[in-house]
Order: sequence, then structure tokens, then C-alpha cells
Amino acid sequence: QRREHWLVVQGEGVVVLDDQETQISPESRVTIAENIKHRLVNTHTEIPLVIIETCIGIFDELDITRHEDDFGRV
Repeated sequence: QRREHWLVVQGEGVVVLDDQETQISPESRVTIAENIKHRLVNTHTEIPLVIIETCIGIFDELDITRHEDDFGRV
């Protein structure tokens, strides 16, 4: 129910939108449309990947569908 916009502040990584991977680094910008499966991966574990996330629309954590979760969240 929302769009997201990410701005990379620090670090490097990969954004996966549906099944398309894009490399990101500082000052990269990513726009995520509603209902797009997305994932953020830090590719340099010694440097934190820091982003600023802006949400546009209804923001409710209950609308999240986790397809895969490496961190054991429910």
C-alpha cells in the first residue's frame, strides 16, 4: 500500500526488485513501486550499508509479506 524511495548514504550493496539486481553505492537512489518484491543486500560486511527510506502512501508494517527471511523474523 505504499511506494518507497531509498537513498544510499554509506556502503555498497545490491538491490533486488522482483528478480532484477542492481548495484548500489553512496548517492544511489532506488524507487520501489507498490507491490514490488524487494530485497536489500550489503555486499561489504565490514562497512555498514546505510540508507534513508521515504515511504509514500499508507505505512503499516502489517502489510509486509516476507518471502524469504534470513533473520528469523515473523
